[in-house]
Amino acid sequence: MVITVTSTDTLGASKTATDTFVLTLQDVCKSSVLTAPNFSTTNYPWDLYAQQTMPFSAMTGTVTGCGAITYTVNTIDNTVYTISGTDVVA
Repeated sequence: MVITVTSTDTLGASKTATDTFVLTLQDVCKSSVLTAPNFSTTNYPWDLYAQQTMPFSAMTGTVTGCGAITYTVNTIDNTVYTISGTDVVA
């Protein structure tokens, strides 16, 4: 894109100046590198009759401001487990 500036107060050839302006648009969120949530252990014994919490470290991305990261628990009965912050709660 070429930007042209014209002065209405200057006489002669020097009243107009131009400059090349380059505008690059990119989706910085597309280039974000994600790190998966991390659980401190891979084996959790669950008591089926007690409320329990399984903490994990949050997922991160290399680019900030790209929207929220949400977590879901995929099980046969999704009403048993919920996500609260960075905890799986049963």
